[in-house]
This record gives sequence, structure tokens and C-alpha cells, in this order.
Amino acid sequence: MNRIPFRIPILILAAAGLVLGLAAQQTKPAAAEEVVYTATSPGPWAGKEPTHVPQIAVAKTEAGWSVTITVKHGMIAQPLHFIQWIRLQDGDGAVLGRKEFTPADPKPEAVFALKTLPAKLVAFEHCNLHGLWKNERESAAK
Repeated sequence: MNRIPFRIPILILAAAGLVLGLAAQQTKPAAAEEVVYTATSPGPWAGKEPTHVPQIAVAKTEAGWSVTITVKHGMIAQPLHFIQWIRLQDGDGAVLGRKEFTPADPKPEAVFALKTLPAKLVAFEHCNLHGLWKNERESAAK
């Protein structure tokens, strides 16, 4: 007789439940739903502002503008604590650039080349432990 031992279906169901449970745990809210921290509103992370608020530097180039976003945050592999990405947007929310990072990267810095400089620049960074941080600056370009 070709019978499947009773333990095999149970193991298969347990593995499927584990996979579904892990997938549900890893689901994060959309960026629009995630709390955004700033220098003036750090939420539960008061004191973390110097190492989490992205800094925006602008320089004129021959081709247009260079926007450098830096975060004064270490990239630590053990225990895992690092900046996952930096994103640059204009004041209307259009994404102008994004850079992903790993703990192996030397520092969280992104340089974006822009042909024109919008009136407002908004920088975001995401720390794997302390969430989403934002800074913005009005452009002085003429």
C-alpha cells in the first residue's frame, strides 16, 4: 500500500504556516503611512537628530546642479544598525533620486546631478532601527 506517513502532511502544513507568518511580519506600512521624524519632531528618538536628520548641500556645476545628501550615521554590521536608503524629492513630491545602502558601505552619502534646481528640496533617509527621517531646504538658485 502506498500511504503517506501521517507526519509528512503535518510538516508541510507547519512549513507553509511558518512561511506565511514570516511574510506577514515583514510587511511594512507604505511610506505614506510611516511616521516621519524631523529635527524639530524626533518622536521617541529625541537625541538621535544629529545622526539621523539628512543634510542637504547644493553646488552649481557646468551641467546644472549637484545635490549631496549626507547622514552622520555609522554603518554598523553587528549589531545591525545602518541607513538603508536616501531619497531626494522636490517640494511637490516628485522623486529626483534614490540610493540604497548596505552595512558594508563606508558612509550614507548620495550625490544627485540635476539639470535644474527646484524651489524646494526634500531629503529622506531610512534607518533600519529608527525609521524614516526628513529634512528640507528652500533653493537659493536664480
